[in-house]
Amino acid sequence: MEGSIKRRKTESGFVSAQDVPQKKKKPKKKSGKKKPIIFLPKSRKTATKIISEYHTLLKQLDHVKKEAGQNTPKSAQVGDDTDDADDGFNKPEHWTEIDESLAPDAKHKVAEIERSLKELGGIRTYQEASLFDYKSRNHSSCRWVTDKLTEAGLRPTGKRDRITLLDVGAIVNNYQPVKWIDCMAIDLQPRDTGVVKKDFFDLPADLRFNVIVLSLVVNFVPDARKRGEMLRRSHSMLTDAGHLFVILPLACLNNSRYLTHELFERMLAALGFAVVHKKDSKKLAFYMLRKQDLPTKPERFKVTSIVGGANRNNFCIKL
Repeated sequence: MEGSIKRRKTESGFVSAQDVPQKKKKPKKKSGKKKPIIFLPKSRKTATKIISEYHTLLKQLDHVKKEAGQNTPKSAQVGDDTDDADDGFNKPEHWTEIDESLAPDAKHKVAEIERSLKELGGIRTYQEASLFDYKSRNHSSCRWVTDKLTEAGLRPTGKRDRITLLDVGAIVNNYQPVKWIDCMAIDLQPRDTGVVKKDFFDLPADLRFNVIVLSLVVNFVPDARKRGEMLRRSHSMLTDAGHLFVILPLACLNNSRYLTHELFERMLAALGFAVVHKKDSKKLAFYMLRKQDLPTKPERFKVTSIVGGANRNNFCIKL
């Protein structure tokens, strides 16, 4: 029958469906947390672009803050650990509260750069790009390091003997499966359970390692003096005749106005390192160094433009 009301039988008779109380659907509670903005690279070209842009913005931020007299973070690894719902994933790792005493122009510049870093995706997007680039290059610094240690006769022969190794700025702990290496892998924002959340510059001064690995780390430190300090501290944290492995983007040495392979090696000698092995790939420069006594009269260096060219970068190291 048209227009009839559906009914169901009860103990007292029939009642219409309209009389039966309906369960109200509870509105879904909106989470106060905003989803983190993470841009996942789909190609190596995109990953490289993100990495390059992130580095450029950090250098700009460091430059503006220095000119304004605001303290900058200690290293590329140092950042703000926060569980803030909005910015936990997207604050750039050099994020700091903007000093209200800064001149309006400086505050505006800092805010603009911070905004650009956040729009890029912050530290998490940078890490995703780094991981993508790392995997797509099919390059493992771990394999190179272990091969060189073995070739140099430094691999322990005893089953219980292990080499102590510090891997700085580790994406993942690649040395965990290597039975003859006892690895301490550190990073500011660990992506792997085998990586400890630590800043290299905050490590106790009395720590000692047989091997230290700085794979694509020195170039990420925004301050030229801090780069030199990282190398200097590495020397002091190595055991006698310990080894330092440094990997840099090749452009830091063959396309800089202020640094070349030859000058870099002279700096290393002044810091107490002897070059054991070196090689260049298409994009990277590899150095295996051995700790030796500091020279009695180390060479002094000034940051001076030594190579001309409009398209060269400004990468340098201050000792």
